[in-house]
Amino acid sequence: MTARPRPAGGAAAQRGFTLLELLVAISIFALLSVMMYGGLNFGARAWERAGAADTRQSDVLLVQDLLRRAFAEAQPVEVGGPRRRLRLAFEGSRDGVVFVGRMPAYLGPGGHYLIGLEVEGAGATRALTLRWEVFREERPDLEFTDAAEREVLLLGVEGLRLRYFGAEDEALSPQWRPEWRNVETLPRLIRAEIEFDRGDRRLWPELTVALMTDEFL
Repeated sequence: MTARPRPAGGAAAQRGFTLLELLVAISIFALLSVMMYGGLNFGARAWERAGAADTRQSDVLLVQDLLRRAFAEAQPVEVGGPRRRLRLAFEGSRDGVVFVGRMPAYLGPGGHYLIGLEVEGAGATRALTLRWEVFREERPDLEFTDAAEREVLLLGVEGLRLRYFGAEDEALSPQWRPEWRNVETLPRLIRAEIEFDRGDRRLWPELTVALMTDEFL
């Protein structure tokens, strides 16, 4: 009697995977899928955060550009003062400034404007704000009226620090001062520093602006 040939590899080659082996393979595949999805999700969130941070920092640079133009074009005009005496339309303190200048075209038509910069609000709502309205030579002071426009430039601002460089008259040497009030000339330079809320990663590059007074023309 002739013996039948045995299949190559024996019976083990034909029985395939066991149920236990399939469960182990599926578990490993599921674990790898979770790990890959977690990595992709983390990368997407990191990319999104980086993009948001770049946008917030870009906003800071845009605000600096706006202030640079506004400060540079401050105008040495006069307004009424105490006892009807004329005085320079410029009042600068440590945390705010009001002056007469020109606004960018997208914020208003040509001409002179009364412009004010300060920090408003409290706590997390503190914001760097800009006010402006058309300047009229007959106005008696530097107070804004109800017609003034207002725009929030930056949110999350802890404080604003302004300094002014110049001299009250030609007999004195110019120096940095924390205020510029009741002076007959405009300051030569204005320096603005912004402090953001704790934990805020935005940076405020140094901003020192030369005013385009007769001395610099």
